[in-house]
This record gives sequence, structure tokens and C-alpha cells, in this order.
Amino acid sequence: MVSKFDRKHYFYADLPAGYQITQHRQPIAVNGYLKYTSLQSAKGNQRPVKKMAKILQIQLEQDSGKSLHDDELRRSLIDLNRAGVGLMEIVTAPDFSTGTEAAAFIKELLLILQTIKVCDGKMSEGSLRVDANVSVHHPGQPLGVRTEVKNLNSITGVTKAIDFEIKRQISELEKGCSSLMWEGLL
Repeated sequence: MVSKFDRKHYFYADLPAGYQITQHRQPIAVNGYLKYTSLQSAKGNQRPVKKMAKILQIQLEQDSGKSLHDDELRRSLIDLNRAGVGLMEIVTAPDFSTGTEAAAFIKELLLILQTIKVCDGKMSEGSLRVDANVSVHHPGQPLGVRTEVKNLNSITGVTKAIDFEIKRQISELEKGCSSLMWEGLL
């Protein structure tokens, strides 16, 4: 297995160098999986269900800065304190159906990362953040439009954000929308 770092060039306000050093093209690990247990509700009862999520790749890369948006004052600020700091990105397949499943996966992953002393698990301090891609579809159809919810910093936040986005996308599909747009931007 060979991994290498590349410069990924793109402009974004929180990326002061104008590029990111990443292993995106040749990551440090590919084609893995993580087994975890999720609670599923059935007829008012919760029962544990064994699950497995495919890990497509694990890559090392530089973190970007942090964009802070103030809607009330209609301005954005950039915190560059974390820009350039190394991070490990774990990319999974779309194997989760609910926020609860994703949260159970994150809990198991956190336990492993803390046990092998790779991460202290302090999500609220930014030691681990979750970017969740959510896409719904009708049964038998391909995945729909993907929306990314970025920088989730708690297990509860992961659950609530994913479940909210699933409900929002289902509502849009039921209205007959074939594409989704962020209100206020488009």
C-alpha cells in the first residue's frame, strides 16, 4: 500500500494558503469496515441491532480555518487558529438510515480512537468533528441530492442534524421537488 500527499488547490476564505495538503487520491487506508450496535425502536421497545458500516478510506490532511457566521449582524468572521493543523478524515459509505445509527457508529469509533490514544474524544473542543452527507430517495431509486451538514461537534448534534435533514429532504420530495436548495442562497 502506497500513500502520498498532494496539493488540492481551491479558494475558500478559511483556507489561507489557497491549497490543502491531503492524501485524498492515495489515502493511508482503504476498504475497511466498523461493526457497531445501534438501538432500533419497534412497537415502543428499543432493541440492540448489530450493524456494519463500510469505511471507504482514511486519509491524513490539513485542517482549514473555521468560518463563523452571524446572521443577525449579517457578517462572517474567520478563525484561522486550526488552519494547517493535521487531521485524520474517515470516509464511510452511505450505510446509515438514521441519525441514531450514525451516532452509534461515532460512539464506537470514538471508543476505538480513545483506546489506541489517537484522539481524546473531546468533540466540543474540536478533537473530533463530523461532516454528515444526507441523501434520501424513493425505494428502488438511486440516492437523491446530497446535502452536507458540516462540523457537528457532539453525538446529540449528529443525531439531531441528520434526522432533521432527512425529514426536510423527505418533505421536499413529497412536494415533488427534484432538487433541493438552501433558502436565502439561491
